[in-house]
Amino acid sequence: MSQSVIRDLVRRSRHKASRDDYATAKNGLDSVRAAFYGTTGRLPNTRADQTRRTRSITGGPGDRHMSQLDLWTEREISRYLRDESTVFDGMIQTWAAEVIQCGFRLKPDTGEEKLNAEVQEALFGWDGDEGWASECDARGMMHFWDLVTLGEETELTDGDVAYYLDPEGNNGRGTISIIEGDRILTPAYGHEERPGHILINGVEMDMAGRPTRFWIADEAPQYCHASSESGRFYPAFDPKRPELGGVLFSVELRRYSATRRQPWLSSAVRAHDEIDDVFVAVRIALRNIACRSTYTKIQNFEQYLQWLQSVDPNLEGVAPEVTLEHTPNPGDHNYLNPGEELGVVETNAPGDNFDPFMQLQLNMLGLGIGMCLEESTRIFQKSFSSSRMAVEGTRRRYERRQKRIKRCKVSPILKFGVARLQAVGDLRKSDRASRIRSGYPGYPYMEPQKDANASKILVETKLRSRRTCATEIGDDYDAELPLIQEEEKLFPAPAAPAANSPPADSQDEPPGDQEQ
Repeated sequence: MSQSVIRDLVRRSRHKASRDDYATAKNGLDSVRAAFYGTTGRLPNTRADQTRRTRSITGGPGDRHMSQLDLWTEREISRYLRDESTVFDGMIQTWAAEVIQCGFRLKPDTGEEKLNAEVQEALFGWDGDEGWASECDARGMMHFWDLVTLGEETELTDGDVAYYLDPEGNNGRGTISIIEGDRILTPAYGHEERPGHILINGVEMDMAGRPTRFWIADEAPQYCHASSESGRFYPAFDPKRPELGGVLFSVELRRYSATRRQPWLSSAVRAHDEIDDVFVAVRIALRNIACRSTYTKIQNFEQYLQWLQSVDPNLEGVAPEVTLEHTPNPGDHNYLNPGEELGVVETNAPGDNFDPFMQLQLNMLGLGIGMCLEESTRIFQKSFSSSRMAVEGTRRRYERRQKRIKRCKVSPILKFGVARLQAVGDLRKSDRASRIRSGYPGYPYMEPQKDANASKILVETKLRSRRTCATEIGDDYDAELPLIQEEEKLFPAPAAPAANSPPADSQDEPPGDQEQ
């Protein structure tokens, strides 16, 4: 049998072994995942497609579709994926970082300059340090914007988040605590509903559907059921009486009649499950392929024989007619003997279509929170124009979310902080003290020169103001103006040359050279 035929058989056996490795790794992952989901009643990798696509036709209000047990299960799966998957966790952190960034630009706009300075100093201190924003965390570990960022990540992971504004904390100055979703639930027994109210998933609502109270467990329960003795009701935050504090609940509903919602990426759990399986299985398969496709080859037999004779001086050998090759065990090719060199059998696993397949799968993840593929995975493989269009579409989602965060989180919390500072006498009482204007963080130019030229044209043609252009890239226009004026005084523009003066490089001709 010729050497080429033997080598071809070896390569075929290696390819079959690599396929077996892939199947073994995939089966092992399926068993682990089935064991995990079996405890929660969800078997996304073992049910048939027809079973998964069975639709519920229960009908009724939104909470009929999301029971307390289902909400608990979805939340636990989402938390597990965030703990175990860098892709899942990275998407959530990227969203929160891009939306909040370092915080919004907050400026008191009370109409009185002295009161503006007092509010600025009491709330934010000097340059964002000190002040109430630095001491508002009930645990004493985070700044105000750290709390807002963590709250956004929690809402993405759990589906909703609550802030408890405690008026008695910090010697009456008020503190903030984040209440996670598993502590807000309906007690299994021992509670009585008030007339004209209904309690669903821990949220008590009046007949108009407005939250009035929240039942919160003292500690996070182990299961989705708790007794009435393990917690109590907390009043909802009333913006008309901010000094009393209460629970500030944040949720972006999918149905108007619902009280809670499932995690943002729960619709992408199965897609992410498959992606995670593929990533792990391919990594294991490629590792085994890399080990088995490596072989050592005796390139210089005389040096190899000399090395063998150093062990056995009486050894005699004849140089082979063809190059000797042998495949080491995985991990045994770290050191080469004299006269040997390392070779690798060419392989194209997992295949040329792997990248397009993974991009198609990853798109399903980003759709859950409105992120494009480039933004969610930080993979930019398309043309610059298409990537820019995709990122700009995602940024419009960011801007929409920023306004909601300002309206539903930042403004109520700051109103509570101002009211508590006024209650303890650290801030002058005024109805206009809580008027604080928010400036959202912008985004830098993608192509600085082109975008700057476009902004210049829009300003010169009076289609856009300089303030709008500065706001789009995240600059504070009011803060930049005095800096520009200061630089104009320090570095004035050079004076323009007089109209009749000769050019700077011209010189008078000497008298002896003039014509007589």
